[in-house]
Amino acid sequence: MSKIRSNVRGDSGLSDSQVIRSQKFFIQKSKEALDNMEKDSIMEMNRRRFQANAISQNKKQSVWNKIKEWLGVN
Repeated sequence: MSKIRSNVRGDSGLSDSQVIRSQKFFIQKSKEALDNMEKDSIMEMNRRRFQANAISQNKKQSVWNKIKEWLGVN
C-alpha cells in the first residue's frame, strides 16, 4: 500500500542518484535535439539567402551578348 501512496504523490520510486542520472540523461538528449534543430535552421536560412541572391543560368549573359543586345544586333 505504501508504494501506491508514494506513486499517487508523484514519487517515481527511484533513489536520489537514479533521479539525478535520469535528469542528466534527459538534459543531454534535449541539448542534442536543440543543437540539431539550430544547425538545421541555420542551414535552411543560408540556403534561402543564397538562393535568393543566385543568378540563374538563363539570365546570365556574356559581355559580347550584352553589347550585341545594346546595339540591337541579333
